[in-house]
Amino acid sequence: MVFQKPNPFPKSIYENVAYGLRIQGIKNRRVLDTAVERSLRAAALWEEVKDRIHETALSLSGGQQQRLV
Repeated sequence: MVFQKPNPFPKSIYENVAYGLRIQGIKNRRVLDTAVERSLRAAALWEEVKDRIHETALSLSGGQQQRLV
């Protein structure tokens, strides 16, 4: 099922991206930081969110939330 409205976790932008790695047991901060930045760049979000990466993902616009999730 594909939802019309994106549904990010009620956590920070960083935690939304890092979630998949964390549940796979990856805890190394450098690895997580690199993967989060790489993922956000691939989704064309990095330049828009790099200064507020620890803010809630729910503060993003609808289009930004779609690219995040």
